[in-house]
Amino acid sequence: MAHKPARSNPAPLQRTQPAVQPPSRWPRWIIHLVASILIIGVGVAAYANALGNEFVYDDETLILLNDRITSFRHLHRVFTEDLFFDKEVTDFYRPLQTVTMMIDYRFWQLNPFGYHLTNLILHLGVALLLYALLNLLFARPGVALLTTLLWTVHPIHTEAVAYIAGRSDPLAALCLLLALLSYIAYDRGRRAAPRKIWLAVSTVGMIGAMLSRELSMLFPLLMLLPYHCVTADTPGRPGVRRPRRLPPGFFWLAAVGIAFAILRATALDVSEAPLAVEPDPRTPYQRVLTTLCAFGKYMQLLIAPFHLHMAQQIWRGLVPVSLLNPAPFIALWVVLGFATLWYLAQRRSTAAAFGFLWFILNWLPISGIIPLNADLAEHWMYLPSIGLFLAAATAIVWLCRWRWLRPAVLLGTTAALIWYATLTAKQNTTWKDTLTFYNYTLQYVSHDPRIPYNLGRIYAEQKRHQEAAQAYQLAIKIKPSHASAHFNLGLVYEEIGEREQAKQEYREALRHNPNHEKARINLAILESGGAPVQMMRTTIGGEGIPTVQTPRVIKIKRRRKTP
Repeated sequence: MAHKPARSNPAPLQRTQPAVQPPSRWPRWIIHLVASILIIGVGVAAYANALGNEFVYDDETLILLNDRITSFRHLHRVFTEDLFFDKEVTDFYRPLQTVTMMIDYRFWQLNPFGYHLTNLILHLGVALLLYALLNLLFARPGVALLTTLLWTVHPIHTEAVAYIAGRSDPLAALCLLLALLSYIAYDRGRRAAPRKIWLAVSTVGMIGAMLSRELSMLFPLLMLLPYHCVTADTPGRPGVRRPRRLPPGFFWLAAVGIAFAILRATALDVSEAPLAVEPDPRTPYQRVLTTLCAFGKYMQLLIAPFHLHMAQQIWRGLVPVSLLNPAPFIALWVVLGFATLWYLAQRRSTAAAFGFLWFILNWLPISGIIPLNADLAEHWMYLPSIGLFLAAATAIVWLCRWRWLRPAVLLGTTAALIWYATLTAKQNTTWKDTLTFYNYTLQYVSHDPRIPYNLGRIYAEQKRHQEAAQAYQLAIKIKPSHASAHFNLGLVYEEIGEREQAKQEYREALRHNPNHEKARINLAILESGGAPVQMMRTTIGGEGIPTVQTPRVIKIKRRRKTP
């Protein structure tokens, strides 16, 4: 019987060793250096064309219209106000995201190149920390490198990288991975002084993640995952040795997370808005079916990332009412396949099992079981997808054990990486400018009036009245009660001299919103025979405010954004 060495209590995490680890011809530091250079090179190649993109969508609100980023004297406002500085509509407390934009403004003013560069640097930083974490846990550089490469270039992450306002995802992921790495170093440490330093770094990283994204408060659950890969990854039977008790640092970090959650719900409650935009009319059974469909949709987007866009929807925007409907029925088989693979991974590979569990823990909060303001979003996969790519990389390395199969596997993997990187570069172009973004998204969206509405606003600013009218009419077709769309359409008709149609649209705006003061004033002017407007009045999300030449001074009634 093998002798078991005595272990201290609590038992620290031990580095996982592969079953067979052939000696390397190269020093370990050279392997890691080459891997890091490769990760950075591939990431830059995939996202380089995004550096020339302009400000798009919420970038206008967070940067062009945000006076808080212009000076660090506004730092107190950043930590006491909502991300979109409108407590009646949004509920996002992400001050660290705004702080990074303050730094960008200090160096780049309103040059979008600098802001895109920061997003890319954050994304590459997350990739390097991911490689370091996987190496620390599994001591398998091949699996770590392949996982990181697949994750870095996958096009589903363009919404978080090529879109400046999506910065909260890479920023939170960077802080979370730093906190997890530091916690593992703390847990494995023997000397008191370095352990305290690592625990302090982990605490700072955790707080930074919570100040970047609300879901980061689940970090204590992620701290438990490394305990599932503390021994050798033995084929056929993964070794899992749990400590006799958790170290004090775990409870400290859990207490910090709970304290922040309480503080966030009380003193830092910067919003009067509910969690969801409007009450969810679906029954619990329909929510479960929607969650099922969303899971299947995520799997499709990760495996075959076609038709990516910002306003993803479930089953053509319809609510599934039965498990026999096509979308939930297919999604059920996807879930069964996922569960089968997870079961096999539990028996054969600790790394793959860890990956599946990582995905589940990070997916559950955004699964839709608890209603959110959207059923699914591409950028929500930024952190969960790490787990699936880890499982895929583990399977690929396992297949390479057979020499006769190795060339085909390596060729297929290389082709997949090139394909993903190409799709990512192509997807970056859809974020080139506001007009490109809305026109592209409109191809896939038939249920969201915001897209044609905002497209109409852009056309109106460019004096392209015919296109503006068509866009507003489409928004009204999707949502007939859209008072702001009726009002802006009235402004377009008034601008081109169609006063009777303008009056009709103003009346419709008042019928759906009796408190629409601008529509009441404009209608009164027209009915009294007043002169037609001499300047275009337009809105982005609500009330129309007169503007002369600078649309950037328009006051916006902000919409609830995707978290």
